[in-house]
Amino acid sequence: PRRAGLLVVGLGGNNGATVLAGKAANALRVEWEGAKRACRADWTGCVTQTADMRERGLADFGDAAVGGWDVRPTPCGDALLAAR
Repeated sequence: PRRAGLLVVGLGGNNGATVLAGKAANALRVEWEGAKRACRADWTGCVTQTADMRERGLADFGDAAVGGWDVRPTPCGDALLAAR
């Protein structure tokens, strides 16, 4: 399969931590009980995964390699908790 790479400047910030959390949640098929219904991780809101963009031949984000850096030494998991 085609594989893409994503380089995130500021990986430990709100956006970078959210990208990593969303990728992990989809890979693990996370499910939870919401206030009104059962929920599960999906790619809603990920522009590259819309039908129109997929028809253009973009690689699946689930297969993407993600890397990056941040000026803060905060581990990504801690950054995610701080961003909630």
